[in-house]
Amino acid sequence: MHEIYFKLHQQSLENNLQLDSIKKFIRKLIKLSTKEFERVKRKNTKYRNLEYKVLKTGGIFFT
Repeated sequence: MHEIYFKLHQQSLENNLQLDSIKKFIRKLIKLSTKEFERVKRKNTKYRNLEYKVLKTGGIFFT
């Protein structure tokens, strides 16, 4: 997921940060985040709760 975020971020930078490119970037990121939450929510493994917590904190997990 982080790789996709940076790829989308780079694409928005290449478009000179115009308002339309920022809006597209935000829409893609929200859609991606929603898909990722749904994927983890459906997943039935012993790591499901850990993955969900990591996603909720934005990829940062303190043990």
